[in-house]
Amino acid sequence: MAGESGTLEMSETLAKVVAYCLGEARMKIEDGSGVVPFSVIVKGDDMYIEEFPGEDVVASRRKAEDAIRAASDVATDYGLCYDGFLNSNQGQIDAVLVEAGNRDMDHSLVIGLIYEVGEDGKAKFVNQPAFIQNGAQFFDMEQVKKAKEREAASQE
Repeated sequence: MAGESGTLEMSETLAKVVAYCLGEARMKIEDGSGVVPFSVIVKGDDMYIEEFPGEDVVASRRKAEDAIRAASDVATDYGLCYDGFLNSNQGQIDAVLVEAGNRDMDHSLVIGLIYEVGEDGKAKFVNQPAFIQNGAQFFDMEQVKKAKEREAASQE
């Protein structure tokens, strides 16, 4: 979904969610505290952040997906952020990953910010995040449809 300028097209709110997730995760990696997988859910003008600690990323991700799905009838946008990796011809590459979506999308956008930990133990990030691929939509679209119908009825 890249525009003619080569940039990824998304709503202003979703862009803010992605920027917040990447900035927060980058800061935690740079200060050495590590990234606990977290979600950002937008409801109206408010942004709610919840961490999902766990034994492994898979279990944490499952909990975060469930929380996002449970907010389908009231939320408009979401982001799920975690410290992960990408597979390449050179092996695994460390990356902060954000899976972000909103009510008007049938998929999420997976966006990554690649980094490398130097011999000094400090992380060095690439300048710009990159679109990786489309992902699964975490919202329950049936709940979203009902919420949109309620909103339309209340405006009549």
